[in-house]
Amino acid sequence: MLNNDPHPQPTFEEIACKFTGFSEFSIIDLKDAFHQLPVDEESKQYLIIATHRGYFTYKTMPFGIKIASAKFQKFMDTLLQDLEGVAWLQDDIATGGKTRQEHIMRLRLVLNRLRDAGLKTQIDKIHLFQPSIKFLGYRWDKEGVHPTHEGVDALRELRSPKNVSELRSFLGSINYYSRFLKDLQSRCSILNSLLQKNKKWEWTPEHERVFQSLKGEITADKTIVHYDPNLPIILSTDASNTGIGAVIQHRYKDNSLRPIAAASRALTKAEQNFSTIDREGLAIIFGVNKFFQYLCGRNFIIQTDHKPLERIFGENSSLPKIVASRLSRWALTLSNYDYTIEHIPGREMCVPDCLSRLFKNNDCTKSEEPFQSYDSLNEIRTHFLHESNLTNSRLKHLSWRDETLKTIFQLHERGWPPKRNLDDSIIPFYEKRDELSIENGVLLWQNRLVIPKSLQTCVLQKLHEGHPGIVAMKSLARIYIWWPGIDRQIETYVGQCSDCQKSQSDSPETPLYLWNTPDSSWDRLHIDFLGPFEGKMWFVVIDAFSRWLEIFPMTTATTENAVVSLRSLFSKYGICKSIVSDNGPQFRSTHFKQFCHSNGVKLILTTPYHSRTNGRVERVIRTFKNRYLRSKTQFPDPTHRMQVVLFTYRTTPHSSTGKSPAELFLGRKLTTVFDRMKPDTREKMDRMAFKSKMYHDRSSQNRDFNVGDLVWFKRKVDSEWIPASVLEKTGDLSYHVKVGEDMYRAHADQMRSRLQTGEDDQTATENDSRFTRDFINSDPHISSREISTQRDIRRSSRHRQQPARLEYR
Repeated sequence: MLNNDPHPQPTFEEIACKFTGFSEFSIIDLKDAFHQLPVDEESKQYLIIATHRGYFTYKTMPFGIKIASAKFQKFMDTLLQDLEGVAWLQDDIATGGKTRQEHIMRLRLVLNRLRDAGLKTQIDKIHLFQPSIKFLGYRWDKEGVHPTHEGVDALRELRSPKNVSELRSFLGSINYYSRFLKDLQSRCSILNSLLQKNKKWEWTPEHERVFQSLKGEITADKTIVHYDPNLPIILSTDASNTGIGAVIQHRYKDNSLRPIAAASRALTKAEQNFSTIDREGLAIIFGVNKFFQYLCGRNFIIQTDHKPLERIFGENSSLPKIVASRLSRWALTLSNYDYTIEHIPGREMCVPDCLSRLFKNNDCTKSEEPFQSYDSLNEIRTHFLHESNLTNSRLKHLSWRDETLKTIFQLHERGWPPKRNLDDSIIPFYEKRDELSIENGVLLWQNRLVIPKSLQTCVLQKLHEGHPGIVAMKSLARIYIWWPGIDRQIETYVGQCSDCQKSQSDSPETPLYLWNTPDSSWDRLHIDFLGPFEGKMWFVVIDAFSRWLEIFPMTTATTENAVVSLRSLFSKYGICKSIVSDNGPQFRSTHFKQFCHSNGVKLILTTPYHSRTNGRVERVIRTFKNRYLRSKTQFPDPTHRMQVVLFTYRTTPHSSTGKSPAELFLGRKLTTVFDRMKPDTREKMDRMAFKSKMYHDRSSQNRDFNVGDLVWFKRKVDSEWIPASVLEKTGDLSYHVKVGEDMYRAHADQMRSRLQTGEDDQTATENDSRFTRDFINSDPHISSREISTQRDIRRSSRHRQQPARLEYR
């Protein structure tokens, strides 16, 4: 896996101790370093690229991924770590020896290791048996290590200013390092006088002397510092209309910046026509390539005064979809580094601004485009124009004849006035002025050809060859061409193409029509025929409220079969209010309409050939078909299978209602096998009660008493049995008994039989007769049941206050 691997880079101290006492040195450079490392199969999925011939994946480590430097350095450390007198940084390997014999021995060991690992060297960059070498920004020889000032040659060789703007840029860079320079303001006073308003420019020998003196100050050792891998490093770049400059600096704990090295060069004639954003991007690539040894394998900060580059080259942001191919390639180059880009206002970018303006005329003019020359880009554009019967010379000729583009050419060369002074036709170009450039007399915006008005119709015709759609035409245009309002014109052009309109695909579907939810179940039914399916036709009925489903298999889909099925449903569940169906002939027939009319049912027919209107039944049909087919192996019998599918559907909670169809339709849940698996609390209680009764009844016996029976009666508060007689049987084991003049409620467990003997029996009988006779005399219509009730009421009035010895049961 391509995980982040912050492998450390070699430090100056580690290399210095290896080269101690060496009298001669050698440097070996590897060819296409990263491409010599294979990529494992698991990581190849992250290295896929799209080409005109399809998708390809890298087999070896590609340039352009951030971890490549750390991975390669780690590989080299593992390969050469046990060799004495050998130092390496990425693909550069340095070695040497105190004697020629020792030197040759170490060279042989290094080359053998490289051969065994399958690595190849670049013969034209190998330097053997040298008295001194340049490595890690220092010069190494037999005397030791020496700092080199070649990195600040760009500062040493700044040319003299030729106008106020260039002088202001130089003074800005001097002020930038003012803390390291003494008496700066007094020494710069003569130069500051040239900046006064209405002051005639006159550069004298005195001005030149002060200029050379200050230039020497900023390149002295008290200002320039040597590279320290332990300090943060910053790369600042800037571009002017004629040159580019870059400086790398260390940031110290006091937040001060001191330069390590600087570089600048003039722009080629083609590069001078670049847009502002391209020139600023070129300056960044120039600085990164120039100071590769300082930046490779470590984190650093890129400072630029062009805000859009912070978005385009931002490490944590994706590359915009619409961006010049040149910027895309540069973004790929920068992805090989671990950096953070930040925007700095132009007034704070003094040193790189000065380098981009005051470079020597003989500075290097080599282009920093590492992948593809600008001529090849022109070939692509010319090929597009040639294939369209539009030549580059014709485009150039008509561009200069177009009044608007002619004005743009002039403004691009001379400079742009304030926006308020421009015509409306120029405003779209003014807003993109930093991204406009001129190549071979043709105006470009982000590497896209700007088409004059006279050629726009012809270009639109060529874009529409083969009748591509609006999106395809816009995609092609965004690669090659542009003019203000091109997207709107493409839309209009395609909309007016009659051939495209005739063969245009169907319009997007209208928003889904939602049926209202009925107030109750069996209010509205949705019906349809399914089939032929499994050799049969199926009449499907679904209730809109509860989603209760009924299906009737039949041999043919006729009106008569539909009516018979609905009659069967009406006989069980009642007559519905409305029925929704499609425009099938079975439902449009007179017989079916008459059936609905006679039952007071409203028939709603949906739009012909638009099944989505009756989507509720269409959806349940699809569900039934899927479940029916999947259950074929488990339930071979068709009838059994349909019953199982319907039962499962009716007992499963519906996603739209949250309850099962049976629960909404029948008002209860249907019992399933899962309900039988649940523990039944009531059954358990009955079983326990029965078991308790069995244990109790082992030592019990039945006792039954009739009205008038003489019994012995004993309450909890009594110490002995007392004689009583049964007045009434109020339950299986509950009685009213009479004791003397009082009446009590007794349980069979509190009573036992008493023999009729002696005086007690006669007394009890007389008391019972007198008690009954009193109530009969008071009201001859009172029944025996009412007599007992009245007796309770009368006797309760005498015992309103319960005796302390009694307990209510």
